[in-house]
Amino acid sequence: MQYKYFDPANGRKIEVVGLSFTFLIAGYLGDFLISRHKLLLTGLYSSFIILILLLLMVPLQSNYHSLVFQIPCYILYVIIGAIRVNLLPFNIDQLIGSSSDELTAIIHWHNFGSLFRHIIGIYTHNHKLTYVIWLGKIIICVAAVLVSHNLFNCYLETAPVNTVNPVKLIVGVLCYARKHKYPENRSALTYWEEEAPSRLDLGKDKYGGPFTEEEVEDVKTVLRLLPLAIILPQVHS
Repeated sequence: MQYKYFDPANGRKIEVVGLSFTFLIAGYLGDFLISRHKLLLTGLYSSFIILILLLLMVPLQSNYHSLVFQIPCYILYVIIGAIRVNLLPFNIDQLIGSSSDELTAIIHWHNFGSLFRHIIGIYTHNHKLTYVIWLGKIIICVAAVLVSHNLFNCYLETAPVNTVNPVKLIVGVLCYARKHKYPENRSALTYWEEEAPSRLDLGKDKYGGPFTEEEVEDVKTVLRLLPLAIILPQVHS
């Protein structure tokens, strides 16, 4: 049987660009449309099924650059990206009210976990045996996470934290900033009200607009990170 082969150079470009879009889309889905908990569970079960499929395909493949083998690998790559972008916010949601040391520790462990991919694999002279051992260890790790989740699900904070559409928030803040580049002076007629507004409300309407300080800072952070998100895929590809 003839298999079509996948060019590794093109595959690297697809990985970098595809993963960048995966971070954005998965972050949006986990932050607003569906909860991070549901997205993580869906990703874990999907990756578990794909890993089992890959393990069954290893004895049948003589070349691992064939499309039949590479397509599930890239699907798994996208799923892992979606899991990673939602895993850290989900872990931080479990530590609401905790100290800064605990939050720092969870961030360090989140980044340290990605280093284990270099330790999991045991390379042998037989490539098929290498893949079997590597996939088997990953399947055991994913299964352990799923089992521990089912045992301790009652202790997890799974309620959605953010109910604000981030895209709508960014567009709203940018549109308001464009229309109100300078503070607007209120007309004297606007003070003819039954109840005089407080100075704090007047100051907020004049300078802050309808958005809170946290929402404006979130948008500013996104705008600062946007050039980095555009440049990094170009550098790695």
